Amino acid sequence: MLSIKEFIKIVNDIFSKKNINNYHSGSYSEYETKEILLKALSSFINNLPYEDKIIMSSDIFYKFQENRDFEKVKKAKVLFTVYSKKMRSLRKLYFEKWSKYSSLSFSLSGSNLPKRNKLKSNLE
Repeated sequence: MLSIKEFIKIVNDIFSKKNINNYHSGSYSEYETKEILLKALSSFINNLPYEDKIIMSSDIFYKFQENRDFEKVKKAKVLFTVYSKKMRSLRKLYFEKWSKYSSLSFSLSGSNLPKRNKLKSNLE
């Protein structure tokens, strides 16, 4: 498999050809840099043997799958975080309503409760 040094050599060759042709001072726009890197990458991949291309494509595919799985997990974490925050606020809201209602209803109904008559047991 071709090494990264060979890729860098291709990039440097393209930059040097561009310098000679256009008399650049060494500063390139973002578009020109992307174009040079794209040409270097396509040249690098075209020079690879078929087996190395297969290996590289499978590595890229597996990396894509890992990133996709990672993105799914990340989205699920965000979703559950938002959900739990929402549930905490809802629980707090409903608990406050429930506690106000239950304490209010108990205090109102507690004063009006009829007193229970104590039942005498058969043992007395």
